[in-house]
Amino acid sequence: IPYSIPQLDNGTTEYVRHPGDLVSDGRTHVNIESLQSGLGCVNSWGRLPLPEYRMPYKDYEFRFLLKPVTGGR
Repeated sequence: IPYSIPQLDNGTTEYVRHPGDLVSDGRTHVNIESLQSGLGCVNSWGRLPLPEYRMPYKDYEFRFLLKPVTGGR
C-alpha cells in the first residue's frame, strides 16, 4: 500500500483518517502477517470479535521467504 502504518493509525481512538485524507509518501509498504483477528462489529464497532474469531494471547512465530520475480514470470 502507498501509506505507512502511522499514516493509517497512530494508536489513539481519536485518530480517524478517511481515504481522501491520505497522501502517498512515495513508497510501497508491505505488511506481512501470519494471523488476523476478526472484526468486532457484531452490533457495534466498539465490541470485541466473537471468541471463535479472537487470537489467543501468546507468542507467535512464523517464517516467510521473499523471492524476486525475474524474466517476466
